[in-house]
Amino acid sequence: MPPKPRAGQIRKPAPRRRKPNTINLQLAVGQSMDYAATAVNPGATSAMPLPFLAPMPSSAPAPISEAPMAREYVDLYTILPPPSSHSTSSVLPSPSLTDEASPASAHAPAEPYEQPATATTETAMVLPSTHEITAYQTTNSQNGAPQRPVQESNQPTREETPLHTAVIWAISVIRQRAEEFKDGKCPANDGEQSRYSTLLNACHSLDAVFLIVHQQCCCWKLDRKAAYAALVPIPPELIDIAFRELCSVFSDDKHMQITDPHWQWFSNFPGFRNVVGLDRIYIQARDFIAAFAMHWPAMKKSLLSQMMPPMAHQIRDILRCVSNTVASALFKRIRKEIGIPDGPMSARLNHLFTMDNRQELNFEEQSVPQEEIDRVRSTMMATYVNFVRETREEQARLPGESMSNF
Repeated sequence: MPPKPRAGQIRKPAPRRRKPNTINLQLAVGQSMDYAATAVNPGATSAMPLPFLAPMPSSAPAPISEAPMAREYVDLYTILPPPSSHSTSSVLPSPSLTDEASPASAHAPAEPYEQPATATTETAMVLPSTHEITAYQTTNSQNGAPQRPVQESNQPTREETPLHTAVIWAISVIRQRAEEFKDGKCPANDGEQSRYSTLLNACHSLDAVFLIVHQQCCCWKLDRKAAYAALVPIPPELIDIAFRELCSVFSDDKHMQITDPHWQWFSNFPGFRNVVGLDRIYIQARDFIAAFAMHWPAMKKSLLSQMMPPMAHQIRDILRCVSNTVASALFKRIRKEIGIPDGPMSARLNHLFTMDNRQELNFEEQSVPQEEIDRVRSTMMATYVNFVRETREEQARLPGESMSNF
């Protein structure tokens, strides 16, 4: 028999078992079931979409977290043309080592020419009349006549295309055009092939602003009224000044003898429509065109008098330029006019330009006092001026140096 409790001693009740928390239990079971199903049944992973490996069927919607990537791949799968057997080669010239400098700018310009937003979705500006071309087209004729691919009934309806996907499509179009040069279907001189190479490099760097500005400039050369209508509300007088100066920057008035068939093709390229974010690109393009027309003529005269190339903050803040391609072209144009031809010295000057752009990015990312910014910019400007002066003095001492290098 168990001993009796002593007097004054109280028996403690046996501890009660706690009921398991059903919520935590269900959550734990659910998680373990997911991992167990994946580990035990390898086929269970097939229910998870594998983006960029195969197109998603329309009857099996992707989970919410994977839907944007899957839909993007479907668009890419239906946009890109089938690869050609000759697509691995290209006759476009390689970019020059002396033109590598470009401003890496994330500067967001003001929007003085932004039209009131009347829709919740962003749509592209459409060029009128004969210069209109839609996305997802290929150009196979000599004059660049667009041909729309056949839309099969089992293909999903195309939605708004991401900008980078549209640029990938544009790369394939340029490469197809390069195949026409090699096959002799559309002859192209060195200047024309160089322009296609510039467009290809702009696509690789996602420089959509340059693609739009270049298209509008080429449209302006063929039909000024169409360009005026596409760039409203910029006055036609400013558009004329901007595009005349741009043609001079890209040497369209001297060395670049581009023929009419290629001007026609350029006026239709890239022809983006229904692309996400293209309204913002058009606003940036219009801001640059207006500011370039108003400020570039006087800025160019001042730079030539000071014998120095444009600085990064001048291109970004005064000209409202966010295009790396345009910024590099402006820098190269002034560099040659102040007496620095292509070569080792121009590569060193381009390196200074790269440092200048990186410094401006640091100013944006950090809270730097304006006094410090002014001091750094003043030092950089003195570096530009001294470098140009020393380079020209060295070239003057070299025997046999001629202007043929320009």
